[in-house]
Amino acid sequence: MTILLKIFKERFLKACMKKRKENKRASIKRDVSEGSRSVLSLIAILHYISAVFLGILGFIMIMLSLFFWSSVEGLIRIPLVFMLFISLFIFAFGVFQFFVAGGLLRKELWAKTSAIVLGILMLFSFPIGTFIGIVTIYFLVFDRKVAKILH
Repeated sequence: MTILLKIFKERFLKACMKKRKENKRASIKRDVSEGSRSVLSLIAILHYISAVFLGILGFIMIMLSLFFWSSVEGLIRIPLVFMLFISLFIFAFGVFQFFVAGGLLRKELWAKTSAIVLGILMLFSFPIGTFIGIVTIYFLVFDRKVAKILH
């Protein structure tokens, strides 16, 4: 009888220790994923800030080009047409970036791909866009923990 009790006690303690180790691993994984989620939220917030800035800049440029359109005539309007197309592109880029930031917060896979493309395009807008582009590309491409959240 004591042998059976001893075997039962050993198995019970072994099972308890195994369960304790599993709980410890799960809490470590939870901590890692919480950190990765906060990095993903930071990337989304950076994209929101950039989107608002680009939207406002594009809107101001559209209004300026339309304001000057009425005051000039002839061949002088050609640069204004060019400025209008550039300002429409900047505004559309900001709107698209706003939707991508929302997709990143909702952890959607299409947002990861779009954010990487936006990050590459933002590398050319020095200095703030370059910073946002580097952070986006680094964490969404090279950091496995953040990339796993979006799969």
